[in-house]
Amino acid sequence: MRESDEESKFAQLRMLAEKMLHEQDNFIAKQSDNEHIKQLIHELHVHQIELEIQNEELMRSRMEAEQSRNEYALLYESAPIGYFTLDQYGIILKANHMGSLLSGRRLSSLVKKPFRSLLTFDSGKTFYTFIQQVFETTEKQFCEVGLTHKTGKVSEVRLEGWQIKDTNNIVQCLLGVIDLTERKSMERETMQLKLTQQQELMNAILNAQEQERIRIGESLHNGLAQVLYAAKLNLQVLHSLLDTSKQKEVAKALNTVDNFLVEGIELTRSISHDLVPTVIKDFGLEYALNAVCSKVSSPDLTVTLDYRGFNQRLEQNLEMAIFRIVQELINNILKHSRARMALVKITRNGTDIFIQVKDNGIGFEVEREMANGKGIGLSSIQNRVVLLSGTVNVHSQPNQGTQISILLPEKSIKKVTVS
Repeated sequence: MRESDEESKFAQLRMLAEKMLHEQDNFIAKQSDNEHIKQLIHELHVHQIELEIQNEELMRSRMEAEQSRNEYALLYESAPIGYFTLDQYGIILKANHMGSLLSGRRLSSLVKKPFRSLLTFDSGKTFYTFIQQVFETTEKQFCEVGLTHKTGKVSEVRLEGWQIKDTNNIVQCLLGVIDLTERKSMERETMQLKLTQQQELMNAILNAQEQERIRIGESLHNGLAQVLYAAKLNLQVLHSLLDTSKQKEVAKALNTVDNFLVEGIELTRSISHDLVPTVIKDFGLEYALNAVCSKVSSPDLTVTLDYRGFNQRLEQNLEMAIFRIVQELINNILKHSRARMALVKITRNGTDIFIQVKDNGIGFEVEREMANGKGIGLSSIQNRVVLLSGTVNVHSQPNQGTQISILLPEKSIKKVTVS
């Protein structure tokens, strides 16, 4: 009975609804001539068309965005350089295939891993500064670090990072990783080639200089010295044949000439010895420098040698180059310093050679002398040091003496060879 009543009630409500809808349609029909209703219907049609156009635009924009997203994903995944997406703490959110290859790790194992863990220990500070700058500025940031492969191999890489935003408008870092290992290796090979060429040029120049000195020295020793000695012998013969009446006057003149010849012979020997210091080859650099210091020392000037740190002899060309440098520095002291004391200090610290020559003389104003192009005889020394890839520092003040320091680096020691 109850179910029959509910069906009856539903039927009545349906009849009422149909009646109301019929009356509404009749009302609209009766008012069709009403301009207000016509305008309203027109606006509704216009609005409907606008909505349809907007819907088409939205669909097109959505398709373009989807296409751009797909293209970005394709570029990201297939890019020839490693790409990583990091959060502000440097945690990896995403990586591409090349990033996986560079690190030697699977993509799944990279996600949620700190990017710092892929770098060498020494690169940590550089990376933290880099990632901080990425999130503090909208400009692209750069740095170079060491990237560790899963096998332990270290690659030299360049990091390029800039800000991007995800779909939730959260700022992230898009990190590009460019492998520089091969390029760096080529740069080092090129630099080594240049150094080798420079050292070969240095050897050629030093050998040419020494060969020229040998030629001049032999000419003096074998030519001029013998002529002078022969003249001296002939004077002695003339001395024995003198007429007794004028023997004293002639003998005096002959003795004077003889003394000049002796002095000339000794001077020729000295020049020949300086040009070709065979003592270096026979006894070594320390012995040769001691001989020079002893030779120039006098009651007015004491020159002392401090030679230490050499467990074995250097290459002959390098010993000769150091000898020439010290010889020139001592000559400068004799010519210009008016010093009473001088110290020549030569030490080997590890793989570098340090030369220091100082005196207590009158000194000079370094900048002014260098600007005038004088340099107190330093130009030839500087040229020699440059050939050895070394550096020269000059410290001096008027009435405060002079100290000249020369550093010959490891590469000059390794590359100098005997020709």
